[in-house]
Amino acid sequence: MNISFIKKHLCLRAWCFSILVICFTSNAYAALNDADNTFPMTLESAIKRTLANNPQLHEFDFRQQVITGEAKTAALKPGYVMGVEVDNFLGSGEVAGIKDLELTLTLSSVIEMGNKIHARKNVLDIKRQMLDVEKQVRSLDILAEVMRRYIDVLAGQETINAVNDAAQLARYTYQAVIRRVEAGASPLLEKKRAEAALAAARLDVQTAKLQLQTSIKSLSIMWGEQQPTFTQVQGNLFSLTKSPSFQTLISELSASPHIQLFAQQSRVQDAQLRLTQAANQPDVSWTAGIRRINGIDEMAFVAGASVPLFTQSRNLGDY
Repeated sequence: MNISFIKKHLCLRAWCFSILVICFTSNAYAALNDADNTFPMTLESAIKRTLANNPQLHEFDFRQQVITGEAKTAALKPGYVMGVEVDNFLGSGEVAGIKDLELTLTLSSVIEMGNKIHARKNVLDIKRQMLDVEKQVRSLDILAEVMRRYIDVLAGQETINAVNDAAQLARYTYQAVIRRVEAGASPLLEKKRAEAALAAARLDVQTAKLQLQTSIKSLSIMWGEQQPTFTQVQGNLFSLTKSPSFQTLISELSASPHIQLFAQQSRVQDAQLRLTQAANQPDVSWTAGIRRINGIDEMAFVAGASVPLFTQSRNLGDY
């Protein structure tokens, strides 16, 4: 009896110990995950995530692929055309049947004049450069928005600290008023006022917390994160650096991507104008082949060339 009771008691203690170990491990794992999720976000990390995952920047990858494909097409030379021509068959009289048939096999193409291939390549090269500048401009605009939302989160955190202090002060005031009312030193109306002030302070705390959550979600959306994995950000709103001088700002203005974008747009227009001017140069179409003449049972070579006339007035609308 005693041995059986001891065994049951030991089994029960072992089972309880196992449950405690499992619970402790689960709680430790959950705490570790919570610690990871509540790790403060830094501005550097926010910028890196935005540049890597913002969908507005992925647009430029596809546009770059389009320009690359257009460049491959622009570098192609005119293709060759093979033709077959049959003359003097199935007629009447002396050309009845196929005894006087003439079979001509030709190869034709076009010789582009005015260095059109170079002009097309030049347009696409400048478009590629302008696309890079547009990406820089878009990146700066997006990073400015990230900075603004990051500051909103910092301001929200400081607001919570301020309203928490105000709520604590309202609570101390309420407790002091209660003691004065109970001692008969203040009227009951003062207690009602203190209660209203405390309720307003608590409401301000809840409102500030909701606004902070909204600001955090607004920041995390910049890199496509619907559910934020952080609850606060690092930074100090009251740590201000010295502003650069006016001359420094003027000197750096020339390197601004916005200025470069206007310059690239002008270069694209100049390149398109040169391409239009090159298109005014008439292309030479040539044909060469061999002809079989059944009537005399002989072979002969044939060749030809053609040049369009008055092509300079064809592209006036593109200037």
